[in-house]
Amino acid sequence: MRPIKYSKILILVFLQISISYSEDLNSASPDIVKVWAQNQSSFLIKNKQHIDDLINKVDKIKGIELIVAGPMHQHIESSFGHALLRFVETDGDAIQDSILSFVALIDEPVLNYKKGIMGGYPVIAQVGSFGEFIQTYLETEERPLDRYIIPTDAKIRKNIVETLKKWLSKPGGMGGYKFLSNNCAGVLVEFLKQSGLSTGFQAPVPSLLPAQMKSRYLTPYPVIRTFTIAPIFEKLAYEFNVKVEILKAGNWPREAINRFKSIPPSALAQLYFRASPIDEEVRSAMQSLILKNGPLDLANVYGIKKIPNVIYELCYSIDCAAKIVTILRDKTIFGEKSDLSRRVTEYARLNINSQMPWLDQVLRKYIQHSRLIQSADSLF
Repeated sequence: MRPIKYSKILILVFLQISISYSEDLNSASPDIVKVWAQNQSSFLIKNKQHIDDLINKVDKIKGIELIVAGPMHQHIESSFGHALLRFVETDGDAIQDSILSFVALIDEPVLNYKKGIMGGYPVIAQVGSFGEFIQTYLETEERPLDRYIIPTDAKIRKNIVETLKKWLSKPGGMGGYKFLSNNCAGVLVEFLKQSGLSTGFQAPVPSLLPAQMKSRYLTPYPVIRTFTIAPIFEKLAYEFNVKVEILKAGNWPREAINRFKSIPPSALAQLYFRASPIDEEVRSAMQSLILKNGPLDLANVYGIKKIPNVIYELCYSIDCAAKIVTILRDKTIFGEKSDLSRRVTEYARLNINSQMPWLDQVLRKYIQHSRLIQSADSLF
């Protein structure tokens, strides 16, 4: 007997779940339908405003990031993560940066999994602020976020926004949303391809997208990861010998305050900004210890550090290459040292200059400047 393909197994699972949801779908009360309709209308109006804002600030965009939200196993349609694009602005609060993702427009109060498999829901572009997505994925759904910088230039960034405008001008042009193919990753790959960034990606699985893009040098830098607050609660619950639920409810033991000095300031800051509710006495103790280490804003708490502009740009000069070498040696940006010698060797041996023209201009000088390889002659 031939083995059943993985995708077929998933289809069977989705269909089985959709049957269990059909009764709820048909029995939705008028009140539920009314509330859903109001929320849907509000979402569409707000989404249109965010889209217009993104299009109007194209000249302020300095960089692009791929963001992958971790899986949410409580919902099978989110078991493989979710893929998004972040538009990093030249100034302003990082929390206000625009985020783009492609989602299913659910046009009924209860999700119908059968329609989700067969493309029964249209794909729409969803745009919101980085802060809104952080609240949804990190806090509400407790899903970590992985950020991958995609080096671009002004032309590519404008192409991305122009492609979005083109897609929006054709209602239904993105096709029907299919959980197993034309999903957030599948649509995003096609979107990037039409914008001039071919990923060569085949499997429409968000969690696999970063590795494929890295293999084509679209995301050459280490991942920037933002974790949920759950591990901090779990560690403290173990140390205080209480249940996690007790701490999350704000019922902190008195001895906790005396032990805050042993907790890293970054962890305290996470609790201070992100945990709610917290007893006022506990919050005051946290605040005094946090402030001893200097001011800390919400962006830093979430690991959204200001990254030098050169990292977001395609490199066209030796000065640019020199800056990149220095930054990659600095652990404060990516949290690890990048193996530059290996990366440069791969660049040369794969001969991908036709795909990334800037390498042709700076590769030899890049190698010589970084002093990671004594001679570049053996590579060519």
